[in-house]
Amino acid sequence: LFPGFRQCARNYFHRSRGWFELFLRRRIFDTGQANASIGLWVCLAVVVLLCLLFCLIGQRTEFVGLLVFSLAAYAVSLGRFVKASCRTHGIFFAMRSLGTHLVLSAAIAAGVGVAVIQIPFGWFRR
Repeated sequence: LFPGFRQCARNYFHRSRGWFELFLRRRIFDTGQANASIGLWVCLAVVVLLCLLFCLIGQRTEFVGLLVFSLAAYAVSLGRFVKASCRTHGIFFAMRSLGTHLVLSAAIAAGVGVAVIQIPFGWFRR
């Protein structure tokens, strides 16, 4: 039943656009699918990926410390998930799961980012 990673990331991207538009109307997240924890994960994922980008592409070594700190904060914020992954399938699976979660969080952030740009111009509707 799992559609595959690429389709899952695409779904997260489109759903986050819709949830953001709904949030702007209601000013509240009232479901388990959109909550403060997910918001924290997404914000931390953006910081991790931006630091990684600055370190790799910009060769800015001053961001290494922030990268390590933000990645650690991301892992800690997902503590129960990481523990369960590690306990059931081992440390390497837990690390891969954390990386997958990071990429999917980035897809959510991208969806919200696109919505932020599209909504003021009325470009949101598909």
